[in-house]
Amino acid sequence: MAGGEGKRLRPITERIPKPLVEVGGIPIIEHIFKLLIKHNISEAWITTRYLGNLIEERFGDSYFSDGDNSGKLCLRYSVEDTPLGTAGGVKKAFDFAGFDSSFLVISGDAMTDIDLSAAETFHTQSSADVTIILSSASDPREYGTVLCGSDGRITRFIEKPAWQQVLTDTVNTGIYIINREVMSYIPQGVPFDFSNDLFPILLRGGKRLMGFETDAHWCDIGSIPDYYRENMHYSDGENVFSKTGNKKVSDGASVSGSILYGGVRIGEGSSINNAVICENTVAGINVTIGAGSVIGAGCSLGDGCFILPETRLPSGTVIEKNRIVGRGVKQNISFVFDEGGLIGTGEICSFAELGKSIGSASGTGARIGVISGRSSREHLLKETLMCGIAAVGCTAFDFGDGSSSMAAFAGARLGMTLMVHIESIKENIGSGYQDEKIKVSFFDEDGLYPSRAFERALCASLDDKVQESSSVSDIERCDDLSLLYRSALIASARDELRLTGEKHIQKTTIHVIGGEDSDMLGIVLAELGFDVTDESDCDLIVEYEGQHKLYITDKRNGTTEKTDMWHVTAILALNGIKHGSLPDAALPYIAPLCIEKILTDGNVTIAKYRDCPSDREDEAARKNSGKTPWMCDAAFAAVRICAVLGSGIHLKSLTEEIPDFYYSDTHIPADCAEKIRIMRTLGNPEAEGVIIKGEKGGCVRIIPDCGDSVRIITDAESTEAAAELLSFSEKKIRELIKDK
Repeated sequence: MAGGEGKRLRPITERIPKPLVEVGGIPIIEHIFKLLIKHNISEAWITTRYLGNLIEERFGDSYFSDGDNSGKLCLRYSVEDTPLGTAGGVKKAFDFAGFDSSFLVISGDAMTDIDLSAAETFHTQSSADVTIILSSASDPREYGTVLCGSDGRITRFIEKPAWQQVLTDTVNTGIYIINREVMSYIPQGVPFDFSNDLFPILLRGGKRLMGFETDAHWCDIGSIPDYYRENMHYSDGENVFSKTGNKKVSDGASVSGSILYGGVRIGEGSSINNAVICENTVAGINVTIGAGSVIGAGCSLGDGCFILPETRLPSGTVIEKNRIVGRGVKQNISFVFDEGGLIGTGEICSFAELGKSIGSASGTGARIGVISGRSSREHLLKETLMCGIAAVGCTAFDFGDGSSSMAAFAGARLGMTLMVHIESIKENIGSGYQDEKIKVSFFDEDGLYPSRAFERALCASLDDKVQESSSVSDIERCDDLSLLYRSALIASARDELRLTGEKHIQKTTIHVIGGEDSDMLGIVLAELGFDVTDESDCDLIVEYEGQHKLYITDKRNGTTEKTDMWHVTAILALNGIKHGSLPDAALPYIAPLCIEKILTDGNVTIAKYRDCPSDREDEAARKNSGKTPWMCDAAFAAVRICAVLGSGIHLKSLTEEIPDFYYSDTHIPADCAEKIRIMRTLGNPEAEGVIIKGEKGGCVRIIPDCGDSVRIITDAESTEAAAELLSFSEKKIRELIKDK
């Protein structure tokens, strides 16, 4: 398979297809040819698309290992005029090739020394329909992960998972041995993929898919850092020069740890450090190229010019003499992925680049809304972000100040492609000091965290310098979101009040605790008829701490116990069932089992969605989540439960109607390798993380998160059972971390 465009390898791949990118001075695909000949393979069909004519021009109809006739590989070509996907492209070649037995499929853009003969023997002996050659990856998120039984039979695929779905470090190398009969499952002439389409069909149909695990060297060269590391691995850290094309490095020039393609010229006194210089580029006298830079093909660098580190110059760029040029890949981006979005230090200049990256990941013409906190800094960051969004051809909508709950609401109700929320957060760093960070949260058209595809696209655009669009879009000002949100909260509370048969709130004093976001909640409760007071000596206390954090205290029955968000959700679910207003519901997989039981017992149809980045298999459930916003938005839950309590019912009587349950959410520090070891060893794979079921009921869900930790969710009928489960799982996790 040699149709790869290699977008993440640009500018190296601007003028050559990815299989012709050089490692150790020769194209990657040539390394594959040598491997095939080593294992007595004599004929290969090459599927090509992007600049595929260059591959055919380079190698013709045959390849001879080491230039002699002792090892010959006959080459045939199958050209894709339109993209057919991995399986579709192979299907087209297969129809011409007429293979009468099993055959090997191998990527033409990955480096490996895998023992293909041993894999073939395994395929035959295991009576496999398809054998997938498997390797391991320290960070499996950019690969297709594969789960196998003890006999090697494949049980499940998870394609390019988020951390929360990483259950193994075993990954698909893209090397397959396939029985010819399997090809009948692939339609002709339409896009069709091995991992996303064919293999799941075969798995569901009971076909025998086997995994051949190997610890041989394998590197999928998917990015510039991967490419550079592979060349340094191949050369033991020395310079790598192309084995084709004349090149000249002047005696007075210094070149170290770099990769130079054919036709490159380096002038006297120039200094090249840890860089990639593509074909036919000319560097004049006293040119400096900083570490991590990639200079495209056919560039001309004038005498005395200085290329800053981490710069990527497009092919054909001309730099005049004595110029300083810097297009740093990451020089302005300082964010890391965190639960629900990104977190960073909040330099103003970085937000323009972030805005362009968000727009690029969303697609040209996307409608992107932005909300921020109330501070001057948050306002400035929002304006800067929106300028970046507009600069790449997306329309930015300024929704003013507000909470992350409002951003989610706008995503679900106002037809936005994406909603972005910006807020300043403070972290305690010891000795009474706090470190201020900026949290950037994302919400899609369902009001939930976007798909894994968006997350990957954003990650890729953060790693590159996004070009501004020739057609800059507008920034629209929208002042009515807070009014719309407040109206929706009031309408939701009145719906709940009607269920109780009451028309008005009885005289009830209420105290709202929280940050700036709680102000709107107080206004809504006052409009509903509550006597909102600043005094703690009142009937009800509402602690609202953001989109998913809520505590209610009803002091009318002499108690000071707090009822949390999940227990409030359970109460509202039961109330809806009692009054026949809840025909269906959507829940995150991490929701307590008790709520699921209440809904099931009430004949409510339940759909589940992932709390982590979605792979869109749960799309129907995500769409359904907007029908019951009180299940995912603490503000809606707060006003609805207050409406019930304002009708004269005490919270204690409501909690007594639902089954007892205990739910806790904690984290244990763990690095990438430790997280993978934990997921491979503990529990049974579930839609999100793994599950450990307790002997006395209840369960623990273990989920690797975006940072260096694993999340432990304990769900049981009592505090005693929960404590036992938590203690057991923490002990097992710490043992695994200790034994690394």
